[in-house]
Amino acid sequence: MASSQMEPDKDERTRYMREYDARRQKRADRLFHWSLDMPPEDDDTNINQQSFGMGWKELAAVGLLMAAGMGGTAYVMQQQQTAAPQPIQQQAAPTDAGYEVVFYDANGNQIQLDRWPGSEK
Repeated sequence: MASSQMEPDKDERTRYMREYDARRQKRADRLFHWSLDMPPEDDDTNINQQSFGMGWKELAAVGLLMAAGMGGTAYVMQQQQTAAPQPIQQQAAPTDAGYEVVFYDANGNQIQLDRWPGSEK
């Protein structure tokens, strides 16, 4: 028995169902993004693209940063060499330096303590 011309074949029906599902999914995605106040996704973006290592832009940026760092270091070194170093004058420590330690109790009264005999020479 031959199929009538009005009845679509199996492939045509599945194509319609696939198109319907795609439209429904696109509508659901649009509503999802609209509800979260997000911009719609671009369909032509390749989310599977991977990049390994540094490209020429990154290498150029690193090179410029290194050149600037070395130039800055050279400038500082040149400034330090041209400036006359000032001698550091140290003061001699007093030989008879001593400290008076005072203790107070909880009421604020001064406590008198005898000197420790080991500290005298």
